[in-house]
Amino acid sequence: MRHFGAICNPGPSHVMIMGALGRELQKRGHRFTLFATPELAASAAKHQISFGPLENASRYMPNLELYLETATRDGGSWREILANGIGQIEFYCEEAPRAMQPRAFNA
Repeated sequence: MRHFGAICNPGPSHVMIMGALGRELQKRGHRFTLFATPELAASAAKHQISFGPLENASRYMPNLELYLETATRDGGSWREILANGIGQIEFYCEEAPRAMQPRAFNA
């Protein structure tokens, strides 16, 4: 048995894919943990997969609704959307290694 982990952004389609992947790995006898912002804990539970929160998320994107509002309102530019994406990647690179430590999620 192996313990797999995945990092996921808060987009609904990303969560659905990770849920399907996690359930399939569990069916095959493995453990699976989804690492994401705290707002996705309920979605992970709905998909019956383990969850590992990534803290300090508010500095890159408070929540999906605010991001979509910012990205689609008048004046929202590709540059802003790209800057947000870069911020997300920086966040994952900083926070995910800490959350994935065995002591952090009872590996």
